Amino acid sequence: MEHRAQLGRGLKLTITRLVLFRFRAACILAAVALVGPFELHAAGLRESADPVEVRTVRVGVLRGPTGLGLAHMIDREPDFASGVAVEYVVAASPDLLVAKILSGEVEIATLPTNLGATLAARGVEIGLIAMKMWGVLYVVGPEEVQGWDDLRGRRIFTIGRNATPDVVFRYLASESGLTVDTEYDLDFRYDQIELTQMMIARRVELAVLPEPFLTQVLMRTPGVHVVLDLQEQWRVARGEDAALAQTGLFMTHDLFDAEPAFVREFLSEFRDSLERTVANPSAAAQKAAGIGLGLPVEVAEQAIPRLNIRYADASDAQAAVGDFLSVLFEFSPESVGGRLPDDDFYMYLNRRRSE
Repeated sequence: MEHRAQLGRGLKLTITRLVLFRFRAACILAAVALVGPFELHAAGLRESADPVEVRTVRVGVLRGPTGLGLAHMIDREPDFASGVAVEYVVAASPDLLVAKILSGEVEIATLPTNLGATLAARGVEIGLIAMKMWGVLYVVGPEEVQGWDDLRGRRIFTIGRNATPDVVFRYLASESGLTVDTEYDLDFRYDQIELTQMMIARRVELAVLPEPFLTQVLMRTPGVHVVLDLQEQWRVARGEDAALAQTGLFMTHDLFDAEPAFVREFLSEFRDSLERTVANPSAAAQKAAGIGLGLPVEVAEQAIPRLNIRYADASDAQAAVGDFLSVLFEFSPESVGGRLPDDDFYMYLNRRRSE
């Protein structure tokens, strides 16, 4: 009897455990039934969602001093919260960079302001978004030559007839009372590399040179100095608020209109890069050497203080840029594309282009 009682109790316990197991299993299956469709639905949403499109913007930079202010930015490759990816393209010459702009490969570029104005005049849909470099032109010669009066009766070498160095020098000389071909002669036979070499070899005595070629001459030619800082002379001639607005940052109309958040982010990074360059020329020169700008470190470091790097929005720079282009236009209309740019050329952050 005792054995049967124990067997009965064991059977009841087994049945109870089986019922509990089945109940738990049913609960688990019910939970799976509830959660499963949700998980599948969520997965379906993830799979069917369109991938986020990332626009790639290429920034064109000229080899040489024009690219120096961007060295920090190119080296750091900042991410942009606006979801735009940026690539940097270093071009060996203005012609190559212009070709990339015309093909649509490049949407942002650092260019001489008169070249940007020329492209706009010919129907290329770009405009000035900011200024970065306010003149790099100097007269270099022997120490006994101290100013404009000492240039009388001398031959001065410069680069390219009706190019910016030629026009700026002739204009400032005329403002100082000197007439070309009467009181001094201009010689255009050499390009800037050849002219630098001729100065170092002491086969040319006086020249109008841009940086960094000026620095190369000063480093390797004892007894020569900066005779005239043409940026200072420009302010004497045009007024204290005037500036040689020589190099700016240009952007396509399409990018400016389509990506306003990115434009603001990019300009903030651009400004920071320029300010870092001015604050620490040595670090900027080292970074420039690493991105293929073609400048020896020691030359770049010494040249940076004479590059007159300073950020300004197009809205703040318009008066100075317009003044500079008007002088070029007076001497050589083709140097700015045959006409002066209208207000739409200057792209303001707080103004739509159609306004």
